Amino acid sequence: MMRRRRRNHGEDGNTWVQVVEIGDDIDELTLFRMEQHEQLTEDYKVLYTDINLLLAIRDAAEANDIDWGDADSIDRVAGELQGLIGNNKNYAVIQLDAIKYMDGFLDDLNQAGAYELLLRQVERFRDVGKAMRQVQKLAPDREEDMLDVCYAAIRSGIPHGDIRDIKKMFVEDRGRFDTLVADIREAEAGWEPAPGTQPLHEPDLRDADDDEPGGAGDRDEDDDDDDSEPAGPNMPDYEPAEDVQRSVDSNLDGFKASRVTDVKKLLTEVINRLEALASQNRNLLEDARAADVTGIDDQLTQILAWVDEHTDHLR
Repeated sequence: MMRRRRRNHGEDGNTWVQVVEIGDDIDELTLFRMEQHEQLTEDYKVLYTDINLLLAIRDAAEANDIDWGDADSIDRVAGELQGLIGNNKNYAVIQLDAIKYMDGFLDDLNQAGAYELLLRQVERFRDVGKAMRQVQKLAPDREEDMLDVCYAAIRSGIPHGDIRDIKKMFVEDRGRFDTLVADIREAEAGWEPAPGTQPLHEPDLRDADDDEPGGAGDRDEDDDDDDSEPAGPNMPDYEPAEDVQRSVDSNLDGFKASRVTDVKKLLTEVINRLEALASQNRNLLEDARAADVTGIDDQLTQILAWVDEHTDHLR
């Protein structure tokens, strides 16, 4: 408060100020709710990072006896707290779900409660919550699959927009989603945090702004501002990262391509990619063969087989 007075009113910090003393008739829960309201109100949100805002919401939810494993309980508490969170129950649900899946993510890494290591990662977990709500509605038996995919994707550092696309893939192309699940489990086979290790490291905030896109004060539930999206969690020892990224990229690319109905556009994209393998500047195909990259010959064989199969379409 004194820092704000010095900054905003030019006071030297030694000025006497009037205060309100809270009497003994205010119980702890009422006091707590008053504090949460002060912390989460729009006028003061700039003083808190996204993580701090979510932790304040988490404390308020705990005080309202939330059961994090029960979606109905989360909905109930969201209704009770919506006055603190933009007067929007749906938005409150999004924040509570983000907290729930941040906790799960940290638990999986044996680093429970280390929220400071997820600074500027909140938007990813909001999207995880939205994806999980979709799965709970359409196919509750697939919750574990979606959560495994989302957590692996976050560990690998993919942008949060990809999590939104994975949710869409689940809804529209369940077969391709199943392929992604299998690919990621194969990539992560044998990997898990060793007991006593801390795979999640301090985030690199050298170029960071405390407020990330889609912050807790942002009322847009589907914020798409990816231009300034921060890097993923700092996990330099996550060995499957490259394979997980490749799997997510290739399956999402296939999913998006399957939605294109303009044949000429698709063929142009195919030609552009084939030409990129042996461009004037660099022969990527030869480099990969020289490095003995596994699977190159099989993929070339598939391309040639496709050409043979469709040659009769030529007039």
